[in-house]
Amino acid sequence: MYEESILFGPLSLKQFVTLAIGVILIYFVNKYSDNYIIIGAIGAATLFLVFQRFQNKKIPIDELEFYFKQKKFEMPQEDYDKMIEIKIAELESQMEARREKGLFVDENIDKILNIVKGFKRVE
Repeated sequence: MYEESILFGPLSLKQFVTLAIGVILIYFVNKYSDNYIIIGAIGAATLFLVFQRFQNKKIPIDELEFYFKQKKFEMPQEDYDKMIEIKIAELESQMEARREKGLFVDENIDKILNIVKGFKRVE
């Protein structure tokens, strides 16, 4: 399981912020300079940074319980509950997609789903 989630369409938060900063830099360089080489270089560097593969923090299965306990203390209860619901939906979606493609369901996904469901608050 990975800690970073996709937030804005196909982009993660890091990618979105990088793209926003690049767009702002291009705007200011374009506004105050007529040097199109600099604008092109900033644009190319921004696209490179956005689409390079950021290393998401992979959480080993045996550390998942500690991770969710730690997040419970760090986050407000409402945000924590929402995060748990999102993780459950993501895992169930992955399992269903594998079934639809005729693939076997990875036992690690099932283990992770059971761990995450254990942290779901019962109302």
